[in-house]
Amino acid sequence: MTEEKIQEARERIKDKLSKRKEILALKKKLIRANQRKNRKSYYAILSELNLLESHLGGLSTSKIINHEFNLTGSLDDNCPHDLWYYVGSFNGYINSDGKVYCETPVINENVYDFSYNKYVCMDCGKIINVKDWKDFENNHMVLKSYQPIPMSLMVNFYHQLLYLNRNYDEVVSTLMNQFNFYDEYMERKLVR
Repeated sequence: MTEEKIQEARERIKDKLSKRKEILALKKKLIRANQRKNRKSYYAILSELNLLESHLGGLSTSKIINHEFNLTGSLDDNCPHDLWYYVGSFNGYINSDGKVYCETPVINENVYDFSYNKYVCMDCGKIINVKDWKDFENNHMVLKSYQPIPMSLMVNFYHQLLYLNRNYDEVVSTLMNQFNFYDEYMERKLVR
């Protein structure tokens, strides 16, 4: 994800978090208006509160962050596909148009019926099937584990890091360390 797109998502997140603060302030005002039996003020505040809450949908901070980065990535037609997540190894037939038929998961690349690996871009969600997986993993940054780590967990953590850190390289470094913490490994991109 480009720095520009990351910054756009951060701004939208800040805006939504400030609206959540407004909601808390309005809830306090609503309680005071109800205690004072000021119905006109109570209903005006309630109307404003309902409008703000419908905009946010009661989302937590982490859900707001994930939503905004998912939205930013999915709408980015020029995604650089900097970071990939290994979904698994599969046996199947890939047609000339790129469509997969009869897909069956296999343990890893070393079994006789291996056909391709599946990867997902951590930013935009693009899914690709790669036959020459060694070349792909040597030329791209790939989070890879043969032990199942839910992709949603890694993507959510990645989004939290994008929001909190100012530098993309720090984000990737922290993500790699966390991935390695689970006794996993990561293939690095050889050329940047």
